[in-house]
Amino acid sequence: MYIFYIDESGQREYGEKTSRYFVLCGLAVQDAHWKFLNDRINELKITYFRDPRVELKSNWIRIPSLRSDHYLEKYNIHPNEFDEFMEKVYELIEVFLNSSFYCSNRQETNAGTIHPSAKSQLDRL
Repeated sequence: MYIFYIDESGQREYGEKTSRYFVLCGLAVQDAHWKFLNDRINELKITYFRDPRVELKSNWIRIPSLRSDHYLEKYNIHPNEFDEFMEKVYELIEVFLNSSFYCSNRQETNAGTIHPSAKSQLDRL
């Protein structure tokens, strides 16, 4: 069984004053791995923000003014600490992307093979 995280970005309605884009994205995690992934992400949130309920939103991560309002100032953390937090999140998700892909294809990989691709996609969610 799989657990899906699904989120949307943009506006479904299209018009002159709306975004041109609407994206629906999902991440499937095998139920056997869900607790591990969830626990690790919550541990990172506690380590960096002292709060496991921190919401990770793409716009808040990507847009400097929103990043400052929702993370840096609110939780009193330095931009370098935030970058370090995000790198650890990317690395954690990379492990799941790598293991899912490479286990199914029975190939070996060097560490970090998919990381730039995963980071690029996650930055745009």
